[in-house]
Order: sequence, then structure tokens, then C-alpha cells
Amino acid sequence: MLRIKKIFRDLYVGTAALSVKLLMRLVKKFIRFDKIGFENIGDSGILALWHESYFVAGYANPFDKVAVLTTKGLMGDIVSKAIGQFGPKIIRASFSGDSKQGAYAVLQLIKAAEEGYNLVIVPDGPKGPRRRSKKGIFYISEKTGKKIIPIGVAASRKIVVPFRWDKYFIPLPFSRVVIYADKAFDGQSNTAELDKAIESARLKAEKTLRG
Repeated sequence: MLRIKKIFRDLYVGTAALSVKLLMRLVKKFIRFDKIGFENIGDSGILALWHESYFVAGYANPFDKVAVLTTKGLMGDIVSKAIGQFGPKIIRASFSGDSKQGAYAVLQLIKAAEEGYNLVIVPDGPKGPRRRSKKGIFYISEKTGKKIIPIGVAASRKIVVPFRWDKYFIPLPFSRVVIYADKAFDGQSNTAELDKAIESARLKAEKTLRG
């Protein structure tokens, strides 16, 4: 019985991951992406963006080597397989409230940075509250010496998933997406200030989109 469940689970994960992968390829082919400010990042950084725009994180990456954090479990399996086409280092961890798992995730991100990887972090993930950062990103920045780069994302036409806590969105074909890399964050370990910095980057992306 367990073997049958595993077969069906693997089939579901494979089918869902393939669907997401094809969707991402379609998005890349039929959407105009404008990257603003990435020329000022240099060769290292921690890209910090809201969880709602995680779908476009692969398109925001300006680095050759990047590490991303995904959850364990069914959704994590699907996401890991789908984003594998971008060639990132994928770090898996459980976010069920286990402090040991949280520490493991942080240590793995630090290790990846020491190996020469740059990091993509969604500071309001994995379960919210929406657009409210957690302090872990500051610890990682301090230990790795990498600067936090606030990233804002805006799409001219998109589908918003209303039942998700993050209001996750997917750009529609033939729309325009602006990915705005703002100046490096210098607000020390202040989550409220980081929230403002990421939100400022998002609003700048929106303004660029309208202009």
C-alpha cells in the first residue's frame, strides 16, 4: 500500500513539476522582462524579495551561481524540480516550527555562500505574515559578508492566487515585468526598515512599469 502511494505521489510531483516548468518557459518566451539596477550589485549579494513574487525569482538572478531555499514536503518537491532548469543549488528544510530545522537551513545557506554561491531569500516566507521580514536574513548577511539587495517585482498583467497567504502572482503572457534591484540595505538588523526597503523597491518597480 505504501509503495502504491509513493508511486502516485511521485507521478503527481513529476506531472505538477513539469507543468510549472513548462509554464515558466512559456513566461520567459512571451513576457518582456526589464531588469533595473542590477549593474550596481557587483559580484555578490543576497537578493531579498517578497514571497508573492517568488515565481519570477529565477528571472531576477544576475549571478552564475545561486542558492535558493525551499521547503520539504510535496510543494517543495514540485518547486525544486521546476526551478532546477535554472541550475540553482537547492537547499531543502522543514518549516514546521522546528528550531533545529531552521538552524539547519541557515547553516546550509551560510555554507553555500562560503562555496561561492549567492543567495535568494524571501524574508517573509515560508508562511508569512505577508510582507513582514524575519531576522534570519541579517544573521546570514553578517556571517557571509554579503549585502542585502532589496528586490521589487511588478507585472502589467498577472494572475493573483487569492487563497494563498502571500497573494502569489504569475505574470500573464505578453505582459511586461519589471524587476527592480535597489541600493544595498544599510538599516542594520531592523526588520521594519527592511520591510520598508523591499516595499520601496516594489513601488519603484510599479512606477517604472507605469512610466
